[in-house]
Amino acid sequence: MAVDPITAAIDFGSRVVSAIWPDATEKQKAEAQAVIAELAHTENMFAKEVEDRDSARKREAEVATSEAAPYIARITPTLLALGTILLSFILFYIVAFDTSIFSNANKDIIIYILGVLSAIDTQIIGYYFGSSSGSVEKTKTLESMLRK
Repeated sequence: MAVDPITAAIDFGSRVVSAIWPDATEKQKAEAQAVIAELAHTENMFAKEVEDRDSARKREAEVATSEAAPYIARITPTLLALGTILLSFILFYIVAFDTSIFSNANKDIIIYILGVLSAIDTQIIGYYFGSSSGSVEKTKTLESMLRK
């Protein structure tokens, strides 16, 4: 049986093209699997974050309400939070009303410290007063999206 050289060349070319450029559906399947794996990872990380936050709040409540816990252990987190916020406001007041501390050398450092203190204050207030309703809605939306 004789092999036609043109047919053989076309067959060889199609095999080379298939090896270099796989079927588009295979590429789409691989991309879909990657997206599914990424969503599963995100869902897992979200669940662990919620679990971690819940266990920290439970521990805090147990210490605060336990009769066996020393008094200092019950009030330390609150004192640290109040102290941090108070010191932040004092530093903001000094920066706002005492411009003599600003110089070119320390201006960036002071602005950096104020930014860090603002972030810490935000976390403290969020911890003690909880999330906003918008955050709760966002959490519900993310959970429903991840379950689909």
